[in-house]
Amino acid sequence: MCQPERIVWIDGSQQERERLEREAFATGELIQLDQEKLPGCVYHRTAVNDVARTENLTYICTNRRDDAGPTNNWMSPEDGYRRAGEIFAGSMKGRTMYVIPFSMGPVGSPFSKIGVELTDSIYVVRNMCIVTRVGPKVLECLGTDGEFTKCLHGKAERDLNRRLILHFPEDNAIWSVGSGYGGNVLLGKKCLALRIASYLGRQEGWMAEHMLILGIESPAGRTEYVAAAFPSACGKTNLAMMVPPEGLRVKGYRIWTVGDDIAWMRVDEEGRLRAINPESGYFGVAPGTNSESNPNMLKTIEKNTIYTNVLLSKDNTVWWEGGEGPPPDEGYDWQGRPWKPGMKDENGKPVLGANPNSRFTTPVTQCPSCSPLVDDPRGVPISAIIFGGRRAQLAPLVFESYDWRHGVFVGATMASERTAAQYGKHGEVRRDPMAMLPFCGYHLGDYFQHWFDMGERMAHPPKIFHVNWFRADEDGKFLWPGFGENLRVIEWILDRCRGEAEAVETPIGYVPASDSLDLTGLDVPRESLDKLFVVERADWLEEADRIDAFFQQFGDRFPAALREELEGLRRRLKTPFRLLAPGNEVRPLAAELNEVIRRENPHLYEMLSDLGKRLFFPKGIVAQGAEAREKATRYNATLGIAREGGEPMSLPSVMRFFNELNPADVLPYAPATGRTDLRKKWREDLLRKNPGLEGKSFSNPIVTCGLTHALSIVGDLFVERGDVVLLPDKFWENYELIFGVRRRAQLALYPLFNAKGGFNVEGIRAALDARPEGSKTIVILNFPNNPTGYSITSAEMNEIVATLREAADDGRNLIVVADDAYFGLFYGEGLATESIFARLAGCHPRLLAVKADAATKEDFVWGFRSGMLTFAAQAATSDEALYQALEKKTAGAIRSVVSNCSHPAQSILAKALSSESINAERQEKNEIIEARAKKVQQIIASPKFADVWEPYPFNSGYFMCVKLNGIDAETYRKHLLDKHGVGVIANGDRDIRIAFSGVDEDKLEDLFDILAAAAGELR
Repeated sequence: MCQPERIVWIDGSQQERERLEREAFATGELIQLDQEKLPGCVYHRTAVNDVARTENLTYICTNRRDDAGPTNNWMSPEDGYRRAGEIFAGSMKGRTMYVIPFSMGPVGSPFSKIGVELTDSIYVVRNMCIVTRVGPKVLECLGTDGEFTKCLHGKAERDLNRRLILHFPEDNAIWSVGSGYGGNVLLGKKCLALRIASYLGRQEGWMAEHMLILGIESPAGRTEYVAAAFPSACGKTNLAMMVPPEGLRVKGYRIWTVGDDIAWMRVDEEGRLRAINPESGYFGVAPGTNSESNPNMLKTIEKNTIYTNVLLSKDNTVWWEGGEGPPPDEGYDWQGRPWKPGMKDENGKPVLGANPNSRFTTPVTQCPSCSPLVDDPRGVPISAIIFGGRRAQLAPLVFESYDWRHGVFVGATMASERTAAQYGKHGEVRRDPMAMLPFCGYHLGDYFQHWFDMGERMAHPPKIFHVNWFRADEDGKFLWPGFGENLRVIEWILDRCRGEAEAVETPIGYVPASDSLDLTGLDVPRESLDKLFVVERADWLEEADRIDAFFQQFGDRFPAALREELEGLRRRLKTPFRLLAPGNEVRPLAAELNEVIRRENPHLYEMLSDLGKRLFFPKGIVAQGAEAREKATRYNATLGIAREGGEPMSLPSVMRFFNELNPADVLPYAPATGRTDLRKKWREDLLRKNPGLEGKSFSNPIVTCGLTHALSIVGDLFVERGDVVLLPDKFWENYELIFGVRRRAQLALYPLFNAKGGFNVEGIRAALDARPEGSKTIVILNFPNNPTGYSITSAEMNEIVATLREAADDGRNLIVVADDAYFGLFYGEGLATESIFARLAGCHPRLLAVKADAATKEDFVWGFRSGMLTFAAQAATSDEALYQALEKKTAGAIRSVVSNCSHPAQSILAKALSSESINAERQEKNEIIEARAKKVQQIIASPKFADVWEPYPFNSGYFMCVKLNGIDAETYRKHLLDKHGVGVIANGDRDIRIAFSGVDEDKLEDLFDILAAAAGELR
């Protein structure tokens, strides 16, 4: 068909190389460069119309069009062979056909594949001898009947109208005609190593990916490997060969380059993903390569390198834009025309010396950072997979996917600005899944499913991340300082793989916490760092629409899991919760205290633990209450202590036992989990107050040092750094200290009230829907709510329970904490008068129900600090064994902090709970507080207060809350205290909490008149 004049078998020897280069020098196909400055290096120019991959002329030839998929150009095999054959016919008359047996991957490795390329180009031969393994060993390995990929290339006339790059996956064959550009003609590279190999990988159960492979050796000698996918010109080669930045060099990291472009990956016998670089050389982009962006590559290409379409200087050296040093005074541009710096075309635009897609081809082993395992037939284990792109605004510097399934979605939705290496309009945003859009040799929907299938086969799948080095500010200036600093991000990625780095959950994944990137020696303004990690919900919702449009083209051959992930992203983006500052951040109040300590004794400051530096005393309920005790001479409506006639309320059944205790009730240590008789009585009380618990399994209540301590134990047992704690935006301040500061959890707030003034069930449902499958969420339900005094209705309880069950059914793990601090104080019709704990107990294997309550409020013994902690969960075989294990862990948490709780307080409570009159006494006090609550509801309904505040709904508890109209809450609180001697709690910018439980009913009207008058004085 091709009718070559002669046929030459290539053996890859040095003698052969010298002979072929002499021939190419004579014809001008290659130009020899200065052998002293660039030993072994040559220069080549392609045709002007042949400088990049021509994707519009690249076809997948399968028997069925649908097997190629909508993102590939399709041609039937019959048409492909016919049309290419017509161009090939006679195209090698007078030319030599070279036969190149080559191996992609180490010869003989189970990862590797063999091909044979026929070509009429010495340039192709020389490149293939660099980027593949060529030689007699390949033929020995192939044998006489081995399978190989049949590759045919011919330059023909290099006419764009007579150019075809054809792949026949069902025949394991590749034909390329009419081009001389490497991406179209080095058939072992993109054509075999990606398009054909991706098809073979799906058939045989492995993966062929457009990914670099990089090893990072720690000072301890541990080397971990990542694979990363980027479209062209997004820094892939620079990352593969990065040098540790000066600020991290002291740590002793060493970088090992396994590959810069392609990874073949298989699951090993232990269920880990391992990878090889099937290539033996680099085919890299020259512009932008310099000693700052990639010093290792500059050293690699100093010898034995083929330079293509760069500027050729008069002294037979080379130069390119963004390269090393100033341009030569004169030379020949990539088209062979005389060139000088500053030249402009007829439109006034600069004339470039090098083509934007100019290239170099160089051996892997010349790289100073070349991994000693580059030829290891077993490959290297992959800890993380990184996807990336070039996005000026949307994507943060780095984020981690929730899991493998979400990671596949992240890869499937990659997008990047189109580069000069791709056919099309430069700068256009191009969606490029896994950087494989031009290289997947079959239907992309099947390719995505193959990723899911491979994930199922892995016992230890790599974590998946996304990076974007190119985020810019409003002026278009890059926020990240450059490729040379990227190890800082890779360090965080590997730390995350080991569970050692902090992160903040966002709707798109986990981003680094503010201090979790090591920025030593790097001067990046805080404002720029913040911008690097911003996730703009509105922008991402628009992106979700674009993703949806992209997905539509795949029809039925598209994994449902990807559509579900897209809907999950939309739900998370639309969820109306806000995230508080991560728990690892030092709050302003803590920073103030740290500064005092540092100023007074810097040595002592250095001695503080990390937690010690983050701890602070809130300027909330406790601090404001302490100030009110000194200044609130008229009314103190701050702390949650019910008062009567100026004194704390009390039950006779409690007070009468103070003088009746014997030494055995007072002096010995109490058990770590509390007195047995007290726990028994409290359990009986739980059943009496919560009839829904009858017949259900739940643990014996465990005595704690107050309800705050009970919640802290929940944190110790179930909350890890970075876990999401979901609670309404009206919440008790200690939650932030307990879960955020101490446990470093991420607090996520949803609005407590809906538009109708009821509990925002939709808010909690949307928040839970936003959580990924398999995630863990700690849900805090505080009824009656502190600070507002709102309790849910029976109907709302039904909806909440159904919502939590649905979330558990969808694969989410839930720890649901019922904070029942003010249980029993209900003042409205239709309210749920039992704890939601009773409804949740044992309702789902993925849901742990926790009841945190206390005698402090229910029995009016605030100073006793006697709390209770009760668990309910499903057990596979033995409820008793499960609860005993939880009880012992709880006992350990108590023993490690306070040893045990107050014995005298427990003794009095145990005796009081046995009193026949205690329930009547409780009811009497509750009726007093209820009368006050109804009086407040009557008072605030008066039109005279309409312009002063907007009351929040309340129907229970000790408090009520108002939102001030146009007045700062803290300013109001201080004015009210200093001028009127009245104490209230300021909560946020506008909210005021009023503890009506501490004011006698006949004084309440006067109290609210004073509150209104003080507001009037500030308006």
